[in-house]
Amino acid sequence: MHQRPSTSKSKVNIQSSGVKAKQKGLANPTKGRGKKSDNMSFRSSKRNCNVLSWLGSFTKLLVVIGSFVLCVYIYDKRIIYGFAEEAGWIAPKNDRLKDFFQEDQLKERVQSKQPNNIYGQKLNVRPSSVNDAIKHDTEVENHVQNTGANQEVDNNIENVANLLAAGHNEKPPHYHVLQVLTNTHQKTHLKTRFVVCIRSILSKASINLHFFFVVDKPSEEFIIECLQQITDEGIARSHFQFTILLVENLGRQLLPHVGDLQAQLQGSHPYYRDAIFFMSLGIHHEILPDDVKRLIMMDTDLKFMTDIKQLFDLFEDFSDENVLGIAHEQQPVYRHLFSLFRSQNKGTKVGDPPPDGLTGFNSGVMLLDFDKMRGSEAYREILRVDFIQKYSEKYHFKGHLGDQDFFSLASMEKPELFYVLPCSWNKQLCVWWKDKGYSDVFDMYFNCPQPIHVYHGNCNTPIPH
Repeated sequence: MHQRPSTSKSKVNIQSSGVKAKQKGLANPTKGRGKKSDNMSFRSSKRNCNVLSWLGSFTKLLVVIGSFVLCVYIYDKRIIYGFAEEAGWIAPKNDRLKDFFQEDQLKERVQSKQPNNIYGQKLNVRPSSVNDAIKHDTEVENHVQNTGANQEVDNNIENVANLLAAGHNEKPPHYHVLQVLTNTHQKTHLKTRFVVCIRSILSKASINLHFFFVVDKPSEEFIIECLQQITDEGIARSHFQFTILLVENLGRQLLPHVGDLQAQLQGSHPYYRDAIFFMSLGIHHEILPDDVKRLIMMDTDLKFMTDIKQLFDLFEDFSDENVLGIAHEQQPVYRHLFSLFRSQNKGTKVGDPPPDGLTGFNSGVMLLDFDKMRGSEAYREILRVDFIQKYSEKYHFKGHLGDQDFFSLASMEKPELFYVLPCSWNKQLCVWWKDKGYSDVFDMYFNCPQPIHVYHGNCNTPIPH
């Protein structure tokens, strides 16, 4: 029978100095006692090693967790949320929109502005990557002091529509564009035209752009969806950002600057929403952010065939007197509107076709130099009601086309204020006036012998593919 090994801790197999115990569990008592302390010391050292190893692992874990938290803080959760959402670890973006913005910071930004600064927060866009298009509306009741009396800005809704760059904060763009888009829920063809326009701009632009979109609520939702799709498809060549301006809020801000001129030119009581049609006259009155020095205002029924940077470059061609750039009207519109004056003043150039005539303008594309507009005494003169009253009577003129009528009338007396854009930067396609008694002179207005940079599908005219 095999002898059962002893469970006594002192009776273990020990090999020391080349001498091995003769029997398992039956080592020399004296020798066993001598080795007991050595064995306990060994076990104690091993325990200490295990504790140190555990502490090292725990420290590494803390470092990893700390690094993760730091990344979340530095990158504002954009990169990490992007990976986490793709992996299905977190909820989709619509369930966590407010994680991207601090409402208190936005309210502080809004309340720090004067009441006529109604623009929203701006963020850069990296269109080459697939990013979230996020709309974040913050309703702020902002009490401001205006002309010595407290006025309540009625529940000013700050619309912040942002395309977020994945962890990139680029230098803010310096090229600003403004477009008006309303009533898309009633006139669906406006959506199609806007898509053609914005895609043609972004697919060719070599510069960073900042768009200001003047919209109603239905059109705001459409624009955000449209720009999200453009971003997802990677159409844009450069960074862009945009700011939403609600048409009614902006109209209220413009009315004090343009209301009297509007009433004088159109002969009707001014309504704040209609002030939008005279926006170019008053937009330089500290309504947009301070960094906007030059602005291109354009219709949405355009198609760019060329990099918009080349259009911005035309600002450099302004003379000292030029405050804005605008193209001639390419139909005999003002030949007709000035017809009474022309009949009484034979040989006048008023309403004549280019290049020598005072043709009148089309406001589909306009270049506004804010500093020159603010600093020009001649420009301030044409903004006076008595100026418009005097020359409306002189030329027997009553307009109906908003700011382009105003500038056309003013150009009869102050042509030096206007840099005439080449016809190729606003090639109007409408031919409505051709069969209205002007077929014999129509082509003198309509023809543009230059390579076309921008098509303008006014009068709902189809734009060439």
